[in-house]
Order: sequence, then C-alpha cells, then structure tokens
Amino acid sequence: MRILTENRKKDEMSLRTLIREMTTFPPLLLRHMKFPPIENGQMTMVQVTVILSMKEHKGAVRMNELADMMSSSMPTMTGIITRLVEKGIVERGDDPSDRRVVTVQLTKEGEKIAGSLFGMIESFWSSVILQLNKSEREDCVRIIRKIKAILSSEVRK
Repeated sequence: MRILTENRKKDEMSLRTLIREMTTFPPLLLRHMKFPPIENGQMTMVQVTVILSMKEHKGAVRMNELADMMSSSMPTMTGIITRLVEKGIVERGDDPSDRRVVTVQLTKEGEKIAGSLFGMIESFWSSVILQLNKSEREDCVRIIRKIKAILSSEVRK
C-alpha cells in the first residue's frame, strides 16, 4: 500500500512538472521567435496568428469559423480582419450559397507574407531541433502528433 501511495505521489509530481513546463513554454517561444513585422510595429502577434491560421485553412473561410478557430468573439475578429484588409493582406467576400455570410481570404500579398512567416518559423525550429539527437527528435514527433490528435478531437466535440 505504501508503494502505491509513493507511486501516485511521483505520478502527480510528474504531471505537475509537465504542466508547469508546458505552461512556461509559449512565453519562452515568443521571446525567442523573432518576427520582423511584429518587431517593427507593422503587425501584432494576434494578426500574425490569424494570417497563419488562414494560410493553414487554404482558401476562403467564413468569419464565424475563423472566430471559432481563434477562440475569439465576432466583434474582436471583425476588428482584426478590418485592420488586415486595410493593410491589403486579407480581402472580404460573400458566400454564394448565403449572402448574409462574410468570408475572408488572404490576398496575394497576404499569401506572400504567410509564406514568409512560415519560413521564419521553420528556420527557428530547425535551429532548435538540430540540437536534439535522432531519438529525441523521433520522441518529439511522436508526442506532438499525439497532442495534436487530442486537440483536434477536442475541437470537433
């Protein structure tokens, strides 16, 4: 019985440690990833995240779907999109099947910017991942795929 209690405490400690590491990870990433459009005040991190999400979606996306993807309210997303439209990065459109629905998609300039941002992210991650050995990289891929699958199934619920 004592061994079970000790194992449970170790598991709980391990879980708390993992959660703490995961919680401190995003701010650390943000400090190390350098995006010139953000650093020179041309864009905010939220705008960059919207652009990358739209690029990943491929093609026009309904505003309500984009707001859901970004866990944002419609008024907030409307403001973000308005500023991106003003910069020529995003364009609004209509859904032919329902004229009440507003869609948005990246312009050619937006596609170019998104490609550049993805390139910066890949370059950053390459510099980090190359410091891991083959086994560590394989472990990372396996764990990240599992986390992505869990998150994807949560989104669908």
